[in-house]
Amino acid sequence: MGGSLRAKSPSWLALLLAASILSCCFLLTGGTKRGTVSVTLDPSQPIEGQSVTLRAGGVPNGTVFCRWFRDKSADTHLILIYYLPPFKGHTEGEGYTGRETMDSDCSLHIKNLILNDTRTYIVMMDGPGLVNQGQVDLVVRALESHPDTRGLSTAAIGGIAVGCIVALVVLTVAVVSISRRPC
Repeated sequence: MGGSLRAKSPSWLALLLAASILSCCFLLTGGTKRGTVSVTLDPSQPIEGQSVTLRAGGVPNGTVFCRWFRDKSADTHLILIYYLPPFKGHTEGEGYTGRETMDSDCSLHIKNLILNDTRTYIVMMDGPGLVNQGQVDLVVRALESHPDTRGLSTAAIGGIAVGCIVALVVLTVAVVSISRRPC
């Protein structure tokens, strides 16, 4: 009995080791609740020079901190980390420009928008055993630097209307006078 067990033990131990590793991986991934967060823009179509708020749709219970990223959730794209009470505070990442702030509802405010702010923004809300993520595409519209010169001003439109009425009155008087003359 001892001989046959020894012949099978290397494969049996390898199988036991593999099962142990897999079960640990399942426990680690199964213990984290993942969710999605809706994110909206206010205003929905911001113009360069304006400010915008990227509003996260509610902070889940148990959230300890929120992180905002530009383009992808990597350290080099991190804008800010905001620590919720009782910790309270923030940490600036490599993507921080000095124009961003955050609120306790994990909303990101960006002031003095520039065209280069047009990106995908990602929020992650983390806590013990939970990770919630959301994203939004921010498109910054260009500010019109020259007014549209093809359009007419209100004064010009009023002048045209008055001119048309005067011309109509003159033509009516002329037609009536000509029609009353004897031939």
